Amino acid sequence: MSQVDAARKTIGDPAILEPALNDYVHRLAFTAARLDKPRIEEGAYRTRPQSEAESLAVRADFMTHEGRYVKAQQALEEALKLDPKLAVAYENMAFLYLRQDKQSDAEKWAEQAVALNPQGYLANYYYGASLLRQIQPNDGTVAKAEASLRIAVDKGPGFAPAYDALAFCLARPGSHQNLDEAHRVALAAVERDPSDVGHRVRVVEVLLAMGRQDDAINEATRAVSIATTPAGQSAGAGSLGGSSKIPSVAETDEGAPRCFLSGSRFQPGRSAY
Repeated sequence: MSQVDAARKTIGDPAILEPALNDYVHRLAFTAARLDKPRIEEGAYRTRPQSEAESLAVRADFMTHEGRYVKAQQALEEALKLDPKLAVAYENMAFLYLRQDKQSDAEKWAEQAVALNPQGYLANYYYGASLLRQIQPNDGTVAKAEASLRIAVDKGPGFAPAYDALAFCLARPGSHQNLDEAHRVALAAVERDPSDVGHRVRVVEVLLAMGRQDDAINEATRAVSIATTPAGQSAGAGSLGGSSKIPSVAETDEGAPRCFLSGSRFQPGRSAY
């Protein structure tokens, strides 16, 4: 498509647009409405200085998202020297190791983060996620992951990845398995972040585990239709192809847990959540 055709498709016919623009820019007066200024209760806001340790921890989080892992680790180590009890530094260290697929290190740091901040949704999310990354977690480990992930969704009700992880946990075979709840939780992840194809793929996996193959195919088709990136299109297409095959990922352990931890999809950005 030429630039002219692209412009015509985007903004319309230039022959029609140009006279309207000329008329607009040569006007001497414009219609406007006066709006009252919004009332802001400044007393409702609280601020506090940020320590050097906190600043280092936050900067390390950005470095991790950018893949600058060595720099991020150095910043976090310095933050912990300045403040050995800084929970956010432990959280970000767990995130750093999750991004590098270093499960045991991530679990160690996340467990310490939970000890410092037992009700923190990020600490509990990272801990639950790292436990589920074990190759063959036993029922006791899965139970601990479930407990942490329930805290994560309770304390961070808008954080979709925690719902996605909990859905994976509840769909796993074992004494804790609860497919009906896994389905509800997976749908909650989609509701909170409809654009994330991976959350829809999780719904497909749970539906397959429930034996609802037709519903799984329909959901996989929707996942393909909303995908806007090559990774998303691949995930959606994979779920569509897999929805005609039994057993599902949730029934085999081969999918443990990929989408909420991988470098391509696990992008929680502290400022975003």
